[in-house]
Amino acid sequence: FHTDEVDDVLKRHLGLLQALYHCFSGRITPPGSARFMSLCEFQDLLEAAGVYDSELTQRKSGVAFRMAMMTQPEESFRTRFQEMSFLEFQHAVGAVVFMRSDADRTNMAELVDDFIQTRLASIDHRK
Repeated sequence: FHTDEVDDVLKRHLGLLQALYHCFSGRITPPGSARFMSLCEFQDLLEAAGVYDSELTQRKSGVAFRMAMMTQPEESFRTRFQEMSFLEFQHAVGAVVFMRSDADRTNMAELVDDFIQTRLASIDHRK
C-alpha cells in the first residue's frame, strides 16, 4: 500500500480524510499539544465504518495501527509511539485495506479508493 498510485488516491480524498481525522482524534490529546489519534480513537473509526471482516478483526486493529506508525526510538518514557499523526493515519487507511480479507495486493489503489468511498465516506464526520 506504499505506492504512488495509492498516494494519488489519498490525495484525491484528502478533505474527507482530514475531516475524519479531526472528528475521531484529539479526545485524549492534552491541552496545548498537537492533535493525535490514539488506538481507541482509531478503533472507534473502524467500528463506525464497519470494516471488520474474517481477516481484519477488532483484535488485529492494533496491528494496522502499529503498521502505520513511524518507529520511535524511545518507548519507555515517551508516549509518541501511541500518538498517530495525520500522515500516519493515511498510512493506517492503507494498512486496513491491506489486512482485509478482500485485499488484492496487485490492485491496492483501486481497493483503497473503493474503501474510502464506500466505508469512510458513509461516516458522519461533522462535529
